[in-house]
Amino acid sequence: MSLVTRRLSPWNYALFVTAAAAVLLLVFLATPAAPLLLSSPQLLRNGSFEEGFSPDGAAVEWSAFDSGGGGWYIWEDAGRRGQSWQGKSAQRIQILPAEEALVGGAQFAGICQAVTLAAGQTYMWGLRGRLTASSSERLDAPVRAQWGTAWGQDATWREVAVWHDIPWPALREEEAGQYWLPLETSFTAPAEAGLVCVRLWRRREFSQQPASLYLDAARLSTYRPGVLEEGHPKPLQASLGVPSFVTAGAETAVRVTVDGDSEIQALVLYDDDHILAALDGRAGPAPQEARLIWRPEAVGRHYLRVEVWGAGGRVAWAGQEVAVGEAAEFLSENTPLLPDAEGTTSYQLPVQGLRPGAQYTLNLAVRLDTEGPPRASAPPCLTQYGWEWGGGAGNAEAPVWRNMEVMPADTEGMGTAWRAVVQDSAAAAAQDVTIRLRAVSLDQEAGACRLSLESASLRGYR
Repeated sequence: MSLVTRRLSPWNYALFVTAAAAVLLLVFLATPAAPLLLSSPQLLRNGSFEEGFSPDGAAVEWSAFDSGGGGWYIWEDAGRRGQSWQGKSAQRIQILPAEEALVGGAQFAGICQAVTLAAGQTYMWGLRGRLTASSSERLDAPVRAQWGTAWGQDATWREVAVWHDIPWPALREEEAGQYWLPLETSFTAPAEAGLVCVRLWRRREFSQQPASLYLDAARLSTYRPGVLEEGHPKPLQASLGVPSFVTAGAETAVRVTVDGDSEIQALVLYDDDHILAALDGRAGPAPQEARLIWRPEAVGRHYLRVEVWGAGGRVAWAGQEVAVGEAAEFLSENTPLLPDAEGTTSYQLPVQGLRPGAQYTLNLAVRLDTEGPPRASAPPCLTQYGWEWGGGAGNAEAPVWRNMEVMPADTEGMGTAWRAVVQDSAAAAAQDVTIRLRAVSLDQEAGACRLSLESASLRGYR
């Protein structure tokens, strides 16, 4: 099998570049151990790299790609150099020093394989590999190994939306020996036709430094609970909980849940390619949960992504697109408090134009008036509120009534006047909502309670 080198002139390729994560990741350099075996069949063709190599140097059944732009890229059988994890062959991808120093963007080269999967099914994806470069500084991360997926019948590597860093440190070629590091992760297929890709990535300002990526024992298998063979761990899995629509400048809770039989070593949360949080793992295996606060400033589409590293190189990730909108006010002190047909002790505040799924914060203050003077020792009324989602006859959801906090309204606190207040938040269940208010008299001598609006605010996404 011959060594194949390609000299490429600059092409107008779009570069998909992931920002460097300034996080030191701990990876165990272990001598070879038994590979992870799954009961489900192997879905990759020539994942062992033992079935030969194409004339361009990529393994049979795999297709080579690169960034172009005046670089030297090499694909070859690493077995010719005595390098493999299992068997006699492995894939080597190499980026050689450019004739002239390059600036801006990145260089990359990799391989992909088209796969046919079941939409909605979770798959285990793993391989062994090694990353070598003249610099071994992970914090600087001039060189990385990455993987990604693209979906669609005619998808190419250009359609990979997110490239995930593989937590392998860059070792010096002369020091790497036969260390092969694991990657074990999972993903859920959104469509039947897809593409699985792995690449070597290098920042252009380091274009005078050679870098290599070695790959072996690639495996893609269907994951179903209970099909793992005895003695092998449950795969590491991550999930991300965040509203689909949030308000710029407002604090939004982000929940990250991790499950699996691997001790968690690190967790990194990204907003697009910017690191929001980097946490060390807690002692003990998953499941674990982390609650983080996100305060987005820029209006528009954001992609939140969490990556979790476990013991032995296991990696899990989850992502979600979030729309960030400007904060808008839907109520004010001038909003009329409308009496219900039921009587003067029941009222409503109708609101329109909300975004279903977005979070809204309600602040209300109402004054309580009675027919007679109230007692100073206790509130004259039980005051309640509720969210009634939807509009039109028969479409509204009956509210769940909640108590408002009642307090003296006069500055001396003598109880001669009373007000009720509430602060609450809710995710919109429909575009329209009616905020219901009602008062139940607790003081027979004071008589029925009437409500008048002092202040009202419903603030959130528009």
